[in-house]
Amino acid sequence: MACGKKGNSGGAAACAGYGRELWGRVRDAGPIILFNLVLSLLVMELFGTEYLMTTAGITAIFQSRRDRENRLPDFAGMFCLSLLLCALALAATLHVGLCILLNLAVPFALVLLQSNQFAPKGYFPYAMCFVFQELRPPQPLAFGIQLLVTAFCTLALILALLLHARWVRRPASGEEAARQSLLTLAGLLDRMADGEVGEPMERALSDLEKSLHTQAAAHRTDWDGGRWEKVFDLLGTLVQRAAYLASDAARQEGVLPPEHQEVLRQLSGLLREAEASGGGGRAALLARAQALLADTELPDGRLRIFYRGFLRTLILLLQRAEPAAGREALRPAFWALLGSRLRDRIRLDSFQGRFALRLAVVMTVSCTVSMLWDVERSYWFPLHAFLLLQPSYEDSARRMRTRPIGTALGCLLVSLVYPHLPGTYGAFAFAFFMSACMYCATPGTWNQPIFATAFALTMASMTTDVPVVVYYRLFCLLLAIALVLLVNRFLLPTRRVDQLRRNLKTLLLLHRQYWDIIRVTLREPVDLAVTSEILTQFHLIYEESLDDLTQSGLPDQETCRALLLTLWRMFSELEQIEYGIQTGAVEPEEYLFLDALAEEVGERTYPPQPGILKLAPRVTFREETVNGIFRRYMENLLQMVRLYSSDACQALRMRHGPVEEILSSKGTAPH
Repeated sequence: MACGKKGNSGGAAACAGYGRELWGRVRDAGPIILFNLVLSLLVMELFGTEYLMTTAGITAIFQSRRDRENRLPDFAGMFCLSLLLCALALAATLHVGLCILLNLAVPFALVLLQSNQFAPKGYFPYAMCFVFQELRPPQPLAFGIQLLVTAFCTLALILALLLHARWVRRPASGEEAARQSLLTLAGLLDRMADGEVGEPMERALSDLEKSLHTQAAAHRTDWDGGRWEKVFDLLGTLVQRAAYLASDAARQEGVLPPEHQEVLRQLSGLLREAEASGGGGRAALLARAQALLADTELPDGRLRIFYRGFLRTLILLLQRAEPAAGREALRPAFWALLGSRLRDRIRLDSFQGRFALRLAVVMTVSCTVSMLWDVERSYWFPLHAFLLLQPSYEDSARRMRTRPIGTALGCLLVSLVYPHLPGTYGAFAFAFFMSACMYCATPGTWNQPIFATAFALTMASMTTDVPVVVYYRLFCLLLAIALVLLVNRFLLPTRRVDQLRRNLKTLLLLHRQYWDIIRVTLREPVDLAVTSEILTQFHLIYEESLDDLTQSGLPDQETCRALLLTLWRMFSELEQIEYGIQTGAVEPEEYLFLDALAEEVGERTYPPQPGILKLAPRVTFREETVNGIFRRYMENLLQMVRLYSSDACQALRMRHGPVEEILSSKGTAPH
């Protein structure tokens, strides 16, 4: 009886947990469901059911923008881009030549301009607007109505975003997020001053740093250059300084000397004042921080490097946080930013270039076939192809397994339910209920296509027999799977292990670039914003590499993970050497030696070259702290080479490189 009670209690707890999860999904998707329902009813009432496809893309934009800060330029961009994509989609339906040209150009451009490897699905909402409005176009005489419908839906989108920010959830502005990050870091510094070091503290600092680098990358996509991009870069650098100090304390038996504790409390107080200050208060705080940097005397060593480096970064952060910083003369103009972004991404070895080409080919083939194939609802072929093709090979393969299951179950559901629905209004009610369930489900899972298929088939069954649309839906899905399989297999596939190899190459390149920055610092001051930006790029790629490694299927992932961690440590030590130069821990008479060493190590790190193991930690710095940092860097450099050259990391090495000769030139077997 006791077991039975225990079993009943466990079952009740499981049901309660499932209920809470379901309610959480419904509550989170509620605004999306409401927006889609109201917009669909308005479009049907004002324009007719034939224009309902427009609502899908607009709802996708609402879903992607509802939790982001939206300003007047963002709303203007949404309106203009939505109308432009609608016009291009309509033009693509006029002639097969235009269909081929525009389906090659538009998806390609959207991926290049709106996606990156940290936000690979950035292209999706606007690409959905283009593709879906192309699938069921009105007659040419009604093109004006279609443009009017798009304008109406986009204005409804803008109104909904304003209402959502006012009444549901106001997205945090860049300033609010920065102020909250200052408070969080101040709290972590207080905890360190109280003696808390070790893995929990390092994890908390790492999570905060990752969040700041992610926000910096998100603001970097702003077309006005994003003043907050630099602010989050610099905040990430502040956290990196504290993280290295915590790591150093852990290396020294987890004990911070009393003088460290006093300094940490002083810096924590400055951060809290920076969070609370504004206008003249910030100017006064800036003057005080500059005075502390100039007047505070600390003995040479780790604490002095940390203190001065932290203060220098905080001073630059306070300067960049001034409103005037938003009008910096150095900010790139729109067309310069556009040209730079295209040059970086159009290469076929970049994530964007490879996926953009695959998406363009899939949409061109499927939309052209649909246009020439004069059968009702042939648009289901490009629709399935668009949804099946994902930025990574593994995600596409997963969808080609889950979508047929969900589609088959959705077809079965409609076959059983539709004959018993009470007329047209009952069919509409069932269709919109399925649509609501679709927004609650997780994209890419096997159950989400159940609701998407049920919605589409219910709407189609109002004019065609259920068995016909069921068979035709499954046939179009099989065609789409075949097309996506061919393109993914033979046209620049982006597998996780391939992306991981490219990311590792980038991490090594960033090490070489940082040595170049060190060489410049020996000759002239380098803006901390430069080093902060490269820090953001390194950490974002590092975190993505860890995720790719987990999903890569490589047999010995621990060795590869150790390689990535070693690269992280090397980069942290490079930053400490850079700050040692800026804070005077490296003497001017040592510059010549460090310049030659930076050139030698930088060139042999990327790509790893024969002879790198012959470099010895030649300690000639007067400051013992810099000696210690450099010794640790050289130890990690040798460890990196051994790991990189091991059999476990063979799949990650650069192709056609000289790495196989690295250890043989030393006469040492990899281990």
